[in-house]
Amino acid sequence: MNKWAAPWVMLLLSTWASSSAPASGTPSEYEVKAAFLYNFAKFVTWPQDNHRDPAGDVIIGILGRDPFGPAFDQAIAGRTIGGRGLRIERFRSPMAAKRCHILFIGASETWSLDEIFDALSGWPILTVGDAPEFIQQGGMIRFFMMDEKVRFEINLDMAESADLRISSKLLRVAKVQGED
Repeated sequence: MNKWAAPWVMLLLSTWASSSAPASGTPSEYEVKAAFLYNFAKFVTWPQDNHRDPAGDVIIGILGRDPFGPAFDQAIAGRTIGGRGLRIERFRSPMAAKRCHILFIGASETWSLDEIFDALSGWPILTVGDAPEFIQQGGMIRFFMMDEKVRFEINLDMAESADLRISSKLLRVAKVQGED
């Protein structure tokens, strides 16, 4: 990450609902990841397609065991992105998740990443996870810990192959795979 990452992360976290912060005032790893998921929606452009209502809610999906819990739902309640509502949905299968915009794939699904990415191939869904081989197996954004902070890397080739456009503002604060 470059020198601009720290201020951006602070801005990102400042948008997070205060109700989600623990009593210690320091957000947990998954509260930070939830804040990133919320903010990714501001920096990604999805293509117009026939599968979603262009004026409908932006859906953040969770596939597999949910590490965020109900605090994530509470934190985004009433929030909007570009005038559109925001909603969290939990899914048991990748086929059901095809209606979401952003899909967090939980660690419980690591063993089936190849099958999940095959099922979602061709769909404009930003896939996010934190498994060590997530990017190499075909994911778009992978969270990782460095210096006790949540960081992320982006597989730009995979995002572009799904017709997703990631803002240069987001790319500047990420480790980017697929840049030539």
